Amino acid sequence: MNIKNLKMADVIFSNDKISLKKSFMGFGTSVVYTPTGSKIKAIGEEYSQDAGNKIEAVINAKDENLEAAVNAAVGIKAIAMSTIRLEGCISDDHEFVALQLLAYKDLRYSPITDIKIYEGKSAEIVSKLF
Repeated sequence: MNIKNLKMADVIFSNDKISLKKSFMGFGTSVVYTPTGSKIKAIGEEYSQDAGNKIEAVINAKDENLEAAVNAAVGIKAIAMSTIRLEGCISDDHEFVALQLLAYKDLRYSPITDIKIYEGKSAEIVSKLF
């Protein structure tokens, strides 16, 4: 999946800690988390309503409750077709994670949650979901 296709693409590309790097001979670009130089890849999976509720709890968790929310959601599995979609970005070194939960209604995906960006220790905790 390409980050440009995510609903959150504009927010990711406007983040001052994210940069685009041209590959050798300019045939492609990669998205990089600048503080660590790690490449970022896109995530796009569909989940059951129950799994979506667990992901929503993670996204809405306060910092002090984040690890407990992630532990409650670890092991959820993506499914082939659903009305709940998780979109996000994760750096290869797990120092940057961005997530947004969407619901399919009225023939399009609409946000259930705001875009949540995690860095450092919080990103490492959230990356356990993937």
